[in-house]
Amino acid sequence: MVKSICFLTILSSYLLYINANVVLYEYAPNSHIVTPYNGIILRETIQSAYFAYKYHGKIQLPLNAQQREYPKSTLLFGSNLHKDYIVRDTPIKIGSIQYNSTERHIFHYVLNLVVSFKNNFGLLITHNGENIKQSINNRPISIYEFREFSPGYHIIDVYISSNKIACSCPSRGNGYINSRYFVGWVESHSYSSPHIMDKLTCNTGIIQSLVMAYNRNYPNPLSI
Repeated sequence: MVKSICFLTILSSYLLYINANVVLYEYAPNSHIVTPYNGIILRETIQSAYFAYKYHGKIQLPLNAQQREYPKSTLLFGSNLHKDYIVRDTPIKIGSIQYNSTERHIFHYVLNLVVSFKNNFGLLITHNGENIKQSINNRPISIYEFREFSPGYHIIDVYISSNKIACSCPSRGNGYINSRYFVGWVESHSYSSPHIMDKLTCNTGIIQSLVMAYNRNYPNPLSI
């Protein structure tokens, strides 16, 4: 089993739930991001093209990387690397983000997924039980998308399946064979209200169960 350690420990634990600047990074496909600590690759970014996190100026980005900042947005973590999934025909849920918003808004998300498989594997993303993305894949997934949602309670789930046994197993080998990272954030529909996140109420119990259940001793849910 790979031992996970905290990433960006200089960020205090109080940053986990407060409004902060979210930064979306875009770079060449099949790249990765390096931490400022001994040049270690961030496991959540192996073979990726996108990454989103609270602003931190010291991470080492790939060449020609672009970034966009979303002020006063709160990251909603929907996955971690502390659980392995054996994947078969029946879709299995590997990620989930749940939140409530009182305004019409834009929901952004990044999904990075490296799976061990013998054939193709299927990806399904649902919003409140309805399919919003479905694909058959024969290579790692790294996607960024955004969608407009109405006020209310929102559940975004990620499922994968395979007609031959596959594995979403971050514990394999040295920890850099499989990877999984699902994160989202909310932006005002008008893109102009600086207080949209003041009107966004996250279900703290649910968010804590997603973020903290496997990281009780760590201020951040990332690992290297």
